[in-house]
Amino acid sequence: MQKITALLFLFFLLPSVSAQPLSDYVAYGCKGDTDVELPDGSVAECVMEEYVVVFDYSSRWVDAIDRALRLGEVANRIGAVVLIVNSGQDRGYEMAQKMIYGYAMPLELVALPRLPASI
Repeated sequence: MQKITALLFLFFLLPSVSAQPLSDYVAYGCKGDTDVELPDGSVAECVMEEYVVVFDYSSRWVDAIDRALRLGEVANRIGAVVLIVNSGQDRGYEMAQKMIYGYAMPLELVALPRLPASI
């Protein structure tokens, strides 16, 4: 397995009163192509030159890690997980970080605070 690097980008934005749909976070945070169909028929929400990126809420960290590993392999890219967090100390993000570091998974991990309702 490749050596992993976990990245933490915490932006201090006001949390949203109502949750934004994941598509808003993908549009906000993806710096590549969105909704890309992969050779096996699955769809990756964000594909960049070196990464295939999965966006999800921190409470769904297990599913996000699973999808990033699978899509990274199919797309022949490094898997990355962007977890939408509620605060600087988010339990889901912490658990994902422990899993990725503890098992030396070939993934990148980024935290993204909830977007304000007005984007």
